[in-house]
Amino acid sequence: MDCIFQIALLLSIIACEAVHITDLIGPTVIESGEELMIDCDFDYLKEEESQLDIKWYFNGSPIPVYQWVPSMNKGPQVIGDLFKNNLDLKYEAHNDTFKKHRALRIVNPDHRFSGTYQCKVSSFVDEDFQQKDILVFAPPKTIRIDPFISETDSRYLNVSCQVQGVFPVPLIDISWTKNSTSNQMAKMDTVVKTGPDG
Repeated sequence: MDCIFQIALLLSIIACEAVHITDLIGPTVIESGEELMIDCDFDYLKEEESQLDIKWYFNGSPIPVYQWVPSMNKGPQVIGDLFKNNLDLKYEAHNDTFKKHRALRIVNPDHRFSGTYQCKVSSFVDEDFQQKDILVFAPPKTIRIDPFISETDSRYLNVSCQVQGVFPVPLIDISWTKNSTSNQMAKMDTVVKTGPDG
């Protein structure tokens, strides 16, 4: 019985020291077009070097968007069309041979790169994963305000506010000041149209 306890204790100690993520570093919010860097720092046992497998997932998909197996002496792979032209596969986050391609460097991301990123590091002994939500926002390309007097009743002013090229969909509020008194539009009709570029 004492031997079984020692084996169980030894296995739990190995599992605690086996591959595990120490930190997932990246922004919460960035502007469209800015470089997006997400670093998945991890520790591992020397015996796990030939077994390490680093994968990145996006928005809960079971298929990774990025995979790197250091022992294969090949660079990382991009899986899927969205990331194909935006991931910098030459980027090295660390000088350790088995950690150098642990990070994602996304060049020129747009709003389609908003979502949940999950890093998974595994070996034959253990695996660990962490995730981070990131919003890539796009400020409006144009804002247009068109006031016009109602054709049926000249006492009414119709104000149209048009915002284009923005993500996420904004909350629009129209207010005005008259004789030092601020007023706010009580009721607004909002129409959202999504263009072919999202």
